[in-house]
Amino acid sequence: MAAAASGKMRCARFISGTAAIEVVEADVPSLEGTPEGTVLVKGLWGSICGTDLLCVKQPRDIDDCPGASFHEAVGQVVAMQGAEEHNGIRVGDRCLALPSNYIISGTYRGVDPELADKLKSIPLTGGLAQYFLSHSSHVFKIPEATTVPLSHYAVAQPIGTVLWMLRKVPNLIGKHTAIVGQGPNGLVLTHLLSNLGAKTVIGIDKVPGNNTGRSTRDAETNGCCTEIPTVSPVQERTAQGGPLMPTDDQVV
Repeated sequence: MAAAASGKMRCARFISGTAAIEVVEADVPSLEGTPEGTVLVKGLWGSICGTDLLCVKQPRDIDDCPGASFHEAVGQVVAMQGAEEHNGIRVGDRCLALPSNYIISGTYRGVDPELADKLKSIPLTGGLAQYFLSHSSHVFKIPEATTVPLSHYAVAQPIGTVLWMLRKVPNLIGKHTAIVGQGPNGLVLTHLLSNLGAKTVIGIDKVPGNNTGRSTRDAETNGCCTEIPTVSPVQERTAQGGPLMPTDDQVV
């Protein structure tokens, strides 16, 4: 167990009632009193998810902490509570780590109830900070010999979300498809539907700049822009009808 960082750190927080953020100072999170396997992570890279904006539009208890919201984070373990190694994680490991505020949010899939109770005792910290707390049970070690840039690992969780979503999608070979939203997840989904054999992939986004160029490689028909996406533009472009099927955070 390496000595934990101490003193002050920089972190960001969303300004109440706006989508703007400001950089503030806060205490470096302490491992004192946390369960074995709790880690202090130095943030290196991250990406903003749509759910992070809930702390602006619909604040939750987990958003009242340094670095909230922000949970798609890549970092390096700089200290660990109570052990030299825990769940295969050691000090110095570069990793994908879920900040403690999102661990506490109740996403305990497959976690033993006894461990879940321990995790709830970890102070809330968000990933939009120089340092945040996590637990070895929610940390994925990045291979030391990786040739993938660390910044690319920051989108591993969004890609995982899209892959999970696609488990609900039926066979798309030869089908006409449309994707509402051409942000990061929408672009990933556009590429994957093309690989899955869809005959037509239409990218729909209410932001005009998101409809030009970025998804042209994979979308046979691109640039279908409507203020509020509806079925009719899709029917026009595919020359046939058919309902859209809702999934977790896109429409296919």
